[in-house]
Amino acid sequence: MPNWFHNELSVIGDAADAADLRRLMTTKRSVFDFEAIAPMPKEMRDSESSTDVDLAWTLKYGDWNECDDLFGGQYGPSKYASRQEAMQAAEREYDDRPSSCKKRGIRSLDELADIAQGLLDRHEHRDWYSWACANWGTKWTADHCAWMGPSRTIKRDAQQVATFCTANSPAVALIRTLSQRFPTLTLRLTYAEELNQWSGFVTLEAGEIVAEKHTINDQMPSFLSHNLKENERDYIYVGDARDADDRGLAFGKSKWANPFHYVLWPLSNQKADLYRRWILGDAEATKQLPEGDWNRPTVDEIRDELRGVNLLCDCDSNDTNCCHGRILYLLADGWDGEEEDYSQDEHDPPRVPGNAIDAAG
Repeated sequence: MPNWFHNELSVIGDAADAADLRRLMTTKRSVFDFEAIAPMPKEMRDSESSTDVDLAWTLKYGDWNECDDLFGGQYGPSKYASRQEAMQAAEREYDDRPSSCKKRGIRSLDELADIAQGLLDRHEHRDWYSWACANWGTKWTADHCAWMGPSRTIKRDAQQVATFCTANSPAVALIRTLSQRFPTLTLRLTYAEELNQWSGFVTLEAGEIVAEKHTINDQMPSFLSHNLKENERDYIYVGDARDADDRGLAFGKSKWANPFHYVLWPLSNQKADLYRRWILGDAEATKQLPEGDWNRPTVDEIRDELRGVNLLCDCDSNDTNCCHGRILYLLADGWDGEEEDYSQDEHDPPRVPGNAIDAAG
């Protein structure tokens, strides 16, 4: 399955031109139809896109030396004396295994290579996937599309705002073509990947990029669990300490432990809130710190060490909103700690001020 990107297009400029853009992009197929501005040729849409296509074309028309690094290195000059011998070996393996190409009546890699070369000559791409990535910026047309507007109150000075999802990457190439079609308008595309690993924005005028910012987060968001069996996986224990149980599992005191475990109301978030305030340097919370050797982590330390890490806690509360582990994983994922309401479902993304979708600000 692809990673989905959430895109938001703000159309800025003359209201009539913005309305024309919306009408153009709204068809019976979709309310934001890529084909309306960059239609894929029918024979390209019906083409085969697979490893077989790449192998066949490379063996017959491409740089044969690349086969030493591609396709497991099994068809290159380091293994075969000639391109023809390599093709014959590949054909034998092609005959012995099922292939989507065969279902379409393509019986040899040689034939498949000729088809791919013909598409390349006519459309500058060997298959639909390559064409879509080049012309749309993503492998498929938009999904989950909607329009908001026209209203200046919806998104700053935008006359129209479209929202849509794309697979594996944002639709920058498509929006560039759309900008060329409507040179009087400013188009601002903001995007965020569903796991928040990639986010950014690009602003275009008359097909030219006038501003952009692209951010890559190297690590995945953290996750919090209270299932002690999870310790056998890649989890970090954040509790105070735990004696061995019937499975022989024991946990030493963690540097992330909550010193406010003495609070008597386990079903309130007082324990977690004292921990949050203590981390942020709150004087009143610090006065309530019990005796003992307690490490007070900084926010930077939490983000450096716990970003992308699965957290494991053994607090005896049935409400995970009361667990200090939630504070840790929210801070690790970008929360500033100042907002007191953090009682969301643990599987929801954290409410991070300045969400990536507003990066164009």
